Amino acid sequence: MSVNLLSLFNDTISSELSAKAGKFLGESTANTDTALITILPAILGGLVHKGSSPEGASGLLEFMDKESIDGSLLEKSVEFLDGGKNTHKLLDTGESYLDEIFEKKTQIKSIVSLLTSRASLGQSSSSSIFKMTAPFFLHLLASHVKKESLDANGLAKLLDEQKNHLKLAAPSGLLDKLGLASLTEGVKGAVQRSSTTPPAPEPIPVEPKTQETTEEKSEEEEAQPAVEPSTNSIASRIGPWILLFVLAGAMLYFMKSCGGREGEEIVVVENPEEKDSTNEATNLTNQGEATQLEIPAGSSIRTVKGNVATIVLPSGAKLETATGSLLDRIYGFLTSGQEGPSTFVLDQLSYASESSTIQSSAFGLLGEISKILRAYPEAVVQIEHPVTTEAGPEMIQLAARRALSLRMALLDLGIDENRLVTINPDKETATSQTQGGSNATDTKTVLHIRVPS
Repeated sequence: MSVNLLSLFNDTISSELSAKAGKFLGESTANTDTALITILPAILGGLVHKGSSPEGASGLLEFMDKESIDGSLLEKSVEFLDGGKNTHKLLDTGESYLDEIFEKKTQIKSIVSLLTSRASLGQSSSSSIFKMTAPFFLHLLASHVKKESLDANGLAKLLDEQKNHLKLAAPSGLLDKLGLASLTEGVKGAVQRSSTTPPAPEPIPVEPKTQETTEEKSEEEEAQPAVEPSTNSIASRIGPWILLFVLAGAMLYFMKSCGGREGEEIVVVENPEEKDSTNEATNLTNQGEATQLEIPAGSSIRTVKGNVATIVLPSGAKLETATGSLLDRIYGFLTSGQEGPSTFVLDQLSYASESSTIQSSAFGLLGEISKILRAYPEAVVQIEHPVTTEAGPEMIQLAARRALSLRMALLDLGIDENRLVTINPDKETATSQTQGGSNATDTKTVLHIRVPS
């Protein structure tokens, strides 16, 4: 299994970098945490673009050797993040590293502009934290290269393997802004091909009969002597029974098509405001056969076979999930007509140790949640990371930053900001054992979803 450089960075230096950079720049740790959500995929994207071929990787190795980038900076983080002359030296070094990673100055400016708007940072702070992060990321990469004794081919393979992680972690529109969207086209294409139903074969055109052909046939029919039907023929005796069996079979097929196959539950949830129109037929595959169902536009359909639920949302997006899973329960609530709120615990969402940086492994789940939320735009979401009565001030602040980090991630996935509200942790309402944890780092983030009446 390939190493995830983003997760490795989060586990190694992300929390310390965020806190100390924020203090040096006069920015909140929450804002610097949010900035790293964009900065880390941007730097990795630049490295992947530059070094995922043996030639490009060889150039990166030469640059790291020339600049003495060997992983040692990770052990001197306190010295270079204390706000003194070494921090200013780090900024100068980071600027030259960014020029090496990105081919164009406009790419760097685009990232700084994105940070300024998304992380609520000033332009100067955005530029500075970008420069401060680059040396640490390159030293982390160099440390792994040294540990695994990677040559140019090994480094190229490592960077190429990062495309999957980059696809999950990159905020919406980031790679497009950098002109790097093609980096994940192969990955996206593979996903799309695996989830797209093959198009139905085109009908074979039938040439219309010409008047000449019709006339020839009529002349042939006239030339044939008329044959009187025999009342004693076998066909005349069993014909009605054959017709009856054919009609019964057709009716059985029709009933199965409408009511679902054996062992398969089909539930169509209609949107009453759009009942008069219909969506295109939806393909449901079972043992290599396809059934076509027309469902009202703006409606959704959920099929269950075994313990797997297949959900086609009103937007046309398709989800496959275990019955009773988090995704299945969120969908069920939003289609139940309940006003809520209803609370959902994000058990699979994890953060870097003592940090509000979301682990990249959770972005697949967040992407699926965002598909459901986009399909039901009336739903309002409150985000909370609970605390316990034992949590101190630092843990309470960390919980608040984690809720804010999740809000930013959902914003990047296309959810309107007016629908997302963070709840500040309140120690007065905390329990002694919130979700089985003893401190803020043991609790799980929750979503309180409400559908206004």
